[in-house]
Amino acid sequence: MPCFPNQEVAMLHGHGDDGYRNERILRANFSSNVRPGGVPSALRDHLRTQLDRAGTYPEVAAESLTALLAAQHRVTPGQVLVTNGAVAAIYLVAQAWRGARSVVVGPTFSEYADAARLEEHAVTSISREDFTVERFGEATLVWLCNPNNPTGEVLSRDLLLGVIDRHPGVMFVVDLAYADFCATAPLCAADTETRTNLVLLHSLTKNFGIPGLRLGRLRRCFSSLNSRGAARRS
Repeated sequence: MPCFPNQEVAMLHGHGDDGYRNERILRANFSSNVRPGGVPSALRDHLRTQLDRAGTYPEVAAESLTALLAAQHRVTPGQVLVTNGAVAAIYLVAQAWRGARSVVVGPTFSEYADAARLEEHAVTSISREDFTVERFGEATLVWLCNPNNPTGEVLSRDLLLGVIDRHPGVMFVVDLAYADFCATAPLCAADTETRTNLVLLHSLTKNFGIPGLRLGRLRRCFSSLNSRGAARRS
């Protein structure tokens, strides 16, 4: 399994970019992959009407948003976990499988390996070609960004589900942060209904241009993730 040296490098200044260091208004920011054009006008108008809500604490578990997302994607609320950005979901998954054997399909976003190492995973990197021929050894978790960041490569739904279904003992964590930019969704909510070995990560900041609001979600058939969390707390 080839290893990509760039995946040994952690995020230099934490998650995000360093635009806050620049005193000038940025006309274009190529240091992070966020929707061009800024916040959509309809969303901007809605946020202005909700400013008074900042004076009170939010719902503890984002129950209202969870219910809306579940209804939109036709899954149960128990299959949706709203997180502080998709990156928080990455760290929660790594924590739930602390000490596991993680395989990262690269070259890709460095947070998967960062999170896994923080939770004492044994981390190996493989190429996308290795993934397509199912050469990921004795992995406990396989991390895949699809479409990939930063290369933009997309693996088809049929290929992904074929690999996932042939390896029921491996947990596949698929980051769909950029899926809204695809003509056809690489995976969908229904794919988690019967697959206990599939976790889908989503970002609400990329498509709506709101990285400062830190909104993401995790979706899966929750039985085994809940049991992992219970085991970690005991």
